[in-house]
Amino acid sequence: MKRLVVAAALAATSLLVHPLTATAQQYEPGMKGGTLICGYWPWSSWVVITNQNNAPRSLCRWKCVYRLPSGEVHVNAGARNVAPGEFIGMGQTSKDASNITGRVSGGGSCVAATDPRRK
Repeated sequence: MKRLVVAAALAATSLLVHPLTATAQQYEPGMKGGTLICGYWPWSSWVVITNQNNAPRSLCRWKCVYRLPSGEVHVNAGARNVAPGEFIGMGQTSKDASNITGRVSGGGSCVAATDPRRK
């Protein structure tokens, strides 16, 4: 339910701010062990990720690639250690970029986190 409310609010905001550049945001099929949305506005990229792995803690990684008008790409990539069902939103994953024109690809994974000090 929380995801639906957030998605509806984001869609409404993007349509109000930039009706001509609004894009449909959808879950990335390349995400394993969680859900991932690679979203953007013309001035920044953002990621919404949810850990669906049942491990006590999981390392969730993502990589979203966006197209710029110059032909170059902008990459929003990162990793967070998160609890099962934990939601990481735009405020923690936003990256500035000028004039994003589209999403190229996206993917990631949430796998059980292990302490390297324990063997």
